[in-house]
Amino acid sequence: MSSSYRPALDGVPRYTSWDKVPAYLYTRTELARLTPPRKPAPGARPVGQVLYHGNCYAPLYVLAATVPKRPVSAAQRAALNRARELQHVCRLCARREEEPLGKGRTCGRCRAVRAVFRRHHQGAFDQAAHHVQQLRDHQAVLLMVDDIGEPHRLAVAGRGVAFTTTLAPAHDTVPGQAPAKDVLLALRMVAARLEAWGNPTPILLCWETSWQVREGLLRLLVPELPFPSYGDGPYEEISARREAALSQARRRAGNLPWLTGYNNVVDLQGLYGAWYGQPMHGETNPAYFHPDRTLPLPGAIGHPLHDIAALADALLTVAFNDRPTSPAAPWNTRPDAVANEKEEPAR
Repeated sequence: MSSSYRPALDGVPRYTSWDKVPAYLYTRTELARLTPPRKPAPGARPVGQVLYHGNCYAPLYVLAATVPKRPVSAAQRAALNRARELQHVCRLCARREEEPLGKGRTCGRCRAVRAVFRRHHQGAFDQAAHHVQQLRDHQAVLLMVDDIGEPHRLAVAGRGVAFTTTLAPAHDTVPGQAPAKDVLLALRMVAARLEAWGNPTPILLCWETSWQVREGLLRLLVPELPFPSYGDGPYEEISARREAALSQARRRAGNLPWLTGYNNVVDLQGLYGAWYGQPMHGETNPAYFHPDRTLPLPGAIGHPLHDIAALADALLTVAFNDRPTSPAAPWNTRPDAVANEKEEPAR
């Protein structure tokens, strides 16, 4: 309920419109506008009330029940003028606005930067902490492959599980023609290790786009089927051919829920990018900020066993917020705008 709400007074006559109010009755505002200004005397009781703003009642007083207001001193007048002026100045960036800023005294730009901070940096921080808890609870594992397009080695790590496997012997591998039988055995070995770990269908935390990682693994099971790239023909036709290959791969995969599930993959690249806050395309306006979500994995060298450690390090970096973010991030270029960011100023 608004703090300006004034309920009706019991036992006092009510007037439902201003034109019905007798000329000898005054509201507090009207008394203050008289020359000299007046106010209700101590202990004065209203003799009427008038409806305003739909559901509020303003008390009405007779002139005889009022006293002159004490004149405002020069110091008081200066303080009041200063307070009115400050209502137009943002307390965070000192920018002056034409309209009063209201409670909190923050300008629209600072509020926008604060919203950006919460949506990207703080949001990524909270989500990363959630994934760390999932790792602790055996609900998720980290997954890394050597090549997202043609993976030949993968590594899996989580709390209590860590292993690497080769998907196709290097001397037998021909791009696009990996021996499907050997790959299937390797993928089933991964399933067996996850089942022994206690969760055969964990959430897969990958660096790059998760569906591409899983798609690359499935493609190894159908090397004889074409898998055209988008742009090689009409979109609908290319999509149909790619889906036909993936459907066949899922059938060959059989009981590999960790690989064929639809809702158990998460990419950390976008999460890291949102937290790091590097602007896209040279954006300079922090109020309309979009982070670059395609950053390379810090410390990666292209070897799954090494890179999965880098993946874990990147996740912990975000979850514990323990390293500097991009110097161009709005929360670094305008730190005052996110000061006390949990306090939402009211308008």
